[in-house]
Amino acid sequence: MAVIEIDTIEKLVKFGNGEYGRGTSSEYLDAVLTADLDFNDLKEYDNPYNWAGCTGTWYINFDGQGHKIDNIYYMGAAAWGFFNTLYGSVKNLKLTNMYVTSATSYCCGLMCFLYGTAENCQISGYIAALNNADRTPACGICFQRGGGSIIRM
Repeated sequence: MAVIEIDTIEKLVKFGNGEYGRGTSSEYLDAVLTADLDFNDLKEYDNPYNWAGCTGTWYINFDGQGHKIDNIYYMGAAAWGFFNTLYGSVKNLKLTNMYVTSATSYCCGLMCFLYGTAENCQISGYIAALNNADRTPACGICFQRGGGSIIRM
C-alpha cells in the first residue's frame, strides 16, 4: 500500500474523514506530513474551520516528520482527539495553538485512546472539557492508554 502524503489542510481534512481509509488490524496505513499546515488558511464564512479530527478507529503509522499543524479549532459536543482511537504509531508531530473544547465529552490533544506508540510529539494550546458536573477529563496527550507507549513527549 502506498504512503499517504499530506501537504495541505484540504488533504488533512479528507484524511481525517477516512477518505484514504483507516487501515485494518491486518494492514496498517502509512501516512506522512510533508509540510507545515495552518488551519487559519481554511475558513468557513470568515470563521475558524471547526474540524472534528481523525474520528473513529485508526490502524496507522503516522509520521509528522517534525512538521507542525497550527491553529486546530474544535468546539462541539463530541469526544475529540487528533486521532480518536489509535493502533499503530504517531511520531514527530507538533500540534500548536490548538483551541479544542467539548461541551459533553472528553477531549485530548493527540488521541483519546492509545493502543500503540506516541513518540516525540508536542502539543500546545487550550484543551478543555466543559462538562464540569460529570468531571469530564481533558488532557494534552491521551485520555486512556490501553497498553500503548508514550515516548519522549
